[in-house]
Amino acid sequence: MTAILDTNMLICFLQPDAPSRTERTAERVTYLLRRLDEIRVDIVVLAPVLAELFLYSNSDAGVIESELLKIPRVTFGIFDEVVAAALARIERKLKSPRVSRSEFVGSRSRLKFDKLIVAIAYCSDLPTLYSDDENVMKIAKRIEIPVIQSSQLPLPPEGQQQNFEFDAST
Repeated sequence: MTAILDTNMLICFLQPDAPSRTERTAERVTYLLRRLDEIRVDIVVLAPVLAELFLYSNSDAGVIESELLKIPRVTFGIFDEVVAAALARIERKLKSPRVSRSEFVGSRSRLKFDKLIVAIAYCSDLPTLYSDDENVMKIAKRIEIPVIQSSQLPLPPEGQQQNFEFDAST
């Protein structure tokens, strides 16, 4: 099983004060990573996600990469001939008459990145994609890859309840 975190999830992990539509996203993502490690799920950071992290993060590439490598069971996904074929299938599927370009947001280049992210996820072993990106969610749905949004992630359990004295004799 493979967990793939999109740029928006990893930005919140790397920069906990980054804006997000979901409350306490950084805590949710950190807790998710801990739970995935406990159940021995591989975490894949895709090449296009890494490029976006380098582009949008306040840190330099070396710092980002070293922080990502601290995540247990993390690997980096690649773009190869298998992914290229999957990307072509996704492109053809999205060019069908039933799919309108207006269904997607952003520039054509952004949409290409999103298609590439989904194509690499598609080629992974039993993937689950974690993303808040509208395009990624729509593309993944069309090829039946499960997507989990940050709002669906549980918050970490609160600290242990405080002990208090209780006198049952009164």
